[in-house]
Amino acid sequence: MRQAGSHLASSRVGGSLVEAQKGRSAMMLVCYSDESWDNRAFVVSGLLGYLPEWVELERLWRTMLDKQHLPEFHAAKCEIPREPFERYEREVRDLFQREFYGLICNLQLWGFCTAVWHADYKERWSEFEEHRRHAVGDFTHPYFLAFQHNIELMCLNLDRAGVPRNEPIAFVFDQQQEFEGRAKLLYESLRRSKGGGITYRNRLGRISFESRLCVPQLQAADVWAYESRKYVTDMLIDNRPDRARWQYGLLEETKRMNIKGFPPESLDRLAVVVRELASAPRTLPPPPLLPRLSEPICLSRAKKPSS
Repeated sequence: MRQAGSHLASSRVGGSLVEAQKGRSAMMLVCYSDESWDNRAFVVSGLLGYLPEWVELERLWRTMLDKQHLPEFHAAKCEIPREPFERYEREVRDLFQREFYGLICNLQLWGFCTAVWHADYKERWSEFEEHRRHAVGDFTHPYFLAFQHNIELMCLNLDRAGVPRNEPIAFVFDQQQEFEGRAKLLYESLRRSKGGGITYRNRLGRISFESRLCVPQLQAADVWAYESRKYVTDMLIDNRPDRARWQYGLLEETKRMNIKGFPPESLDRLAVVVRELASAPRTLPPPPLLPRLSEPICLSRAKKPSS
């Protein structure tokens, strides 16, 4: 089965994490995640790193907020702009982006994005809905597909690279009233699963949903979610290299950012998996869990913007 493509090979990502851990005692891995969407793409994106990197990011981020007299940094609000950025000219907002994005780039953090081709998913909604609505809740929304796959993507990268299996990931997501409760149910089903190829249960640490206003690390996750979604929409779906963003280029230059996605052909394969889930419940995990997604679903290879 062809492994999905990304900006950086999985072994290199995990290997770099191994290198980052060398010489240190056992440390906690933490992922801060956020979602972003438009009418063409829905993404869940996470930044993964060891706890000391996140402690340093919080310190630097708060210092930068104080320096710029900002209550928060929010990627979309800075770009559009909306309050508190609407009073700043474009060149000043460019400066904000360079400074805050630079904090992410200068620390040992790895980005993972799972993108769902939104319009194509909606065309198949009724088929997914038939098998994704359960007594415990409705898991049809693409958020839950991206949520599970993004978690798997990180865990399997670590396993393949030989990162010690006793190092779980603590996941922190931005507060999301619409999906938070069901996402917790899905996460717990991953932790309890004994089938469906879910071999990474040991990687699943605690999960929490926090406010980005109180947790600056989630503002960094928002940056990655926004830029990865813009890349998927503009470069992969619309095929518009003229829309290449220098902001995304800052993150890409680190060679630590990875994007994988569910285009139409992968969604068709997902539909087959979902039907198998419904027809063979004794051999597949119980709802709301889908079987392991990272290998059986063939994902698109993210391409670099054309010059």
